Amino acid sequence: MGNRTLAGTALVAVSALCVSCAQSSGLPLLGAPDRTPVAIGIDSASAEQVALGEIYSRILDQMGYAVGVTSLPPRAEADAIEVLRTEQIDLVVTCTGALLNSQNPAAARELAASGEEGEALSQAAYDATVGTFPTDVRTVDPSPAHGCADLGPDELPQNIIPVFVDGTFDRATVNRINFITRVMATEDIAEAAERIEGGEPIAEAVGEWLMEYAGIAPREA
Repeated sequence: MGNRTLAGTALVAVSALCVSCAQSSGLPLLGAPDRTPVAIGIDSASAEQVALGEIYSRILDQMGYAVGVTSLPPRAEADAIEVLRTEQIDLVVTCTGALLNSQNPAAARELAASGEEGEALSQAAYDATVGTFPTDVRTVDPSPAHGCADLGPDELPQNIIPVFVDGTFDRATVNRINFITRVMATEDIAEAAERIEGGEPIAEAVGEWLMEYAGIAPREA
């Protein structure tokens, strides 16, 4: 079975689980009974995207939002800004180099040829990416984790970032999104994606990570 089929199967599981709002998180649920609905868009052909979609959906559920996960066309995360502006989507998980290359290819080429390396290059890519945002779109600090291996120039870092419509989330939720983004590691996200590709249920593939880093208990069967 190919990765597309496996990831698509996982997406069905994500969507079904996200519709169920009452989850045991191990932390107080902050939302009122009428919870604000939010939609996360993911490329369901990508196991990495499926894993990230599950992580952010559980975080937002914990913060009191009614979360849905919507399938996007393949590689749509590279065009996250366009997705937010044209679709009924509130959050897309993408990577700095891929998004910069989509938003401003000339700036991406210039940065790739700049001679910057390491953390300085990662910060420059993040700053340049955020600089392309329209006023109604924002993100948080970049993750140290890298993803989107097939989407952007090899010369640019691909730090994972969630991109969302400004005003969708309150300050506490933005802080929580920032925290969970910052504690990600490349190897952890890659491992979760590999487990999903291997046929493991998505909730199990990221369950231990969510418990360790977010204090969110595994979903009940």
